[in-house]
Amino acid sequence: MRFLLLPILLLPLIEIAVLILVGSSIGVLATIGLIIFTGFLGMVLLRIQGFAVLAKIRADMERGQTPDKSLADAAMIALAGVFLIIPGFVSDIIGILLFLPPVRSMIRSAIGRRVTIVRSGASIRPDVVDIDPADYRRTDPGADLSSPSLPSPWRSPRDKS
Repeated sequence: MRFLLLPILLLPLIEIAVLILVGSSIGVLATIGLIIFTGFLGMVLLRIQGFAVLAKIRADMERGQTPDKSLADAAMIALAGVFLIIPGFVSDIIGILLFLPPVRSMIRSAIGRRVTIVRSGASIRPDVVDIDPADYRRTDPGADLSSPSLPSPWRSPRDKS
């Protein structure tokens, strides 16, 4: 968290400095036009690539695969759109870079080396069995399992009949 705080605090100051430099070089109206253009570009790219990655997530799930890479891409594309919509040229460069698939792949692999992903259903320890509530039920040892109304501590007194 400490490592994220400094860039978040410095980004507005860097953006202001770059806006002043660009504005003094190309003029105020051209600078404002570029900021509006990159905001519009961010919305368009977010829509196009966002729908594409959502379709990829859906296809992965239909094939029974975990869409972990697609979900990471979706998060980075959303972040890229936010960076492009934020006024400023430094954030625009970051946003454009995040829209590029090779950059996203590089970030995914860098994060993947530092993060351990535990998929649901997979036990962390080999001596632990992970089961769903549908896989077990409590019964009395002498109870008839074919009986439709087994005694249960979870039923209210109204349900016991």
